[in-house]
Amino acid sequence: HAYRYGDRHRYMFNSQTIKNNLESEFLTQLIYVLKQSEIDTPDAKLITKEFLDLFPMQSLTEVTEKISQFTKKYPLFKNLNIIIMQIAEEEKTSALLNKMRGLLKNNQVDEAINLAK
Repeated sequence: HAYRYGDRHRYMFNSQTIKNNLESEFLTQLIYVLKQSEIDTPDAKLITKEFLDLFPMQSLTEVTEKISQFTKKYPLFKNLNIIIMQIAEEEKTSALLNKMRGLLKNNQVDEAINLAK
């Protein structure tokens, strides 16, 4: 998961986890394209260096922008966008859960249920 459960029931941006997820997907795809001879070793080195130069990233917006630019330049790595979509969905879900928890703590059950709709 791209987020860790922190104090006060809030999810926090975890750049190391996001980096690990992106690196894993990148390396999996790199192995595949090398085995399929879609890129050669010098290109693989260049692409890998450019990928590593994307880090660090401080926000989900920055991650999305950098990965989007990278995958436009190197479409063979478009699967990285799936990781970003998963992260964005987790962020949306955690924000909704936090709002609902706050409403439930204040006995605003109807409002919490309406958020879920």
